[in-house]
Amino acid sequence: AMLQSALLLLSICAGTVLNTYIPFKVFRDYKLHRSPYYFLVNLSISGLLRSTLCLPVILDTVLHSSVWRHNHSVCKLTAFIWTLLVFAGLFGYFVVALDRYVAILNQRCHARNFHGYKCLGPIVTAWLTAFLLALPPVNDLGTYAFDPVQGQCTFKHVYHTDNDTLAFTAVFVVTLIFILCIYYRVFLFLRTHRKMAPVRHRALRSTNWTFNLHRADQFPLDDRAEPADQAVTVAPAFNNTARGPAIITRLESLTARNEHLTRTAFCSFVAYVLAWLPYTIVSVWSMFDLNGTLPWLLVTIATWMTYCEVVLMP
Repeated sequence: AMLQSALLLLSICAGTVLNTYIPFKVFRDYKLHRSPYYFLVNLSISGLLRSTLCLPVILDTVLHSSVWRHNHSVCKLTAFIWTLLVFAGLFGYFVVALDRYVAILNQRCHARNFHGYKCLGPIVTAWLTAFLLALPPVNDLGTYAFDPVQGQCTFKHVYHTDNDTLAFTAVFVVTLIFILCIYYRVFLFLRTHRKMAPVRHRALRSTNWTFNLHRADQFPLDDRAEPADQAVTVAPAFNNTARGPAIITRLESLTARNEHLTRTAFCSFVAYVLAWLPYTIVSVWSMFDLNGTLPWLLVTIATWMTYCEVVLMP
């Protein structure tokens, strides 16, 4: 009990400090007032609420020998808040993955739709969806209940025909798989385009406004690729190529920054999956009653990994 209490207290303190620092840092720095940093703030708010609202209740239960000392209404409210925040964090990761997908595959669409108050749309949708998922079990008797092994009031995982445990777990797992598919598509796109070598074309030149086009479709560029070391002379009056290298450099910098942010977001999501994977396996095991009851130690470790996940969320 002392070890569990110390671990919970450490998770509460670390989760509160880290999840408070992220929004403070983003809102203080004007350069971070854009996606995906707004979506990172959304994840931090979810982790902060779990650290300040849910984990202290679990700590109080652990200090009293895992005995629930409040009435059933408080238990259902605690379980509802926990489920709401868990799904809000999950859909928050989905929003981050969607943002990275658009930023890599369609930068113009991302610059037009993922900035300022437009970022509130996906965030509000994620929280509303989580609320609609967490609300029905409140009116279903025997769904939100106290689990002495986990030491908390939560969605009670029983045989899949007894309540809606299977549906909730299926939504959780399918969303995780879908997010992984999004990142797979993004990294596949990056890998494919990294192999493509850019081709430089030689612009047509004329001193009397008469251009000799070499193609039947009348494209204004010569089809013959120009070697990298061959200079192209342009009339001084029409020399407008000074902005070209600057624009290319800016695009390359933007692409490199998007790739770095995508890798960082993916690493954060992998940590989230690893923290929830044992608990998901325990839930599936309980739903289908595979070879009897799982060992108490395994269920405890899987549950406490989800408690410590609030530290990894930022």
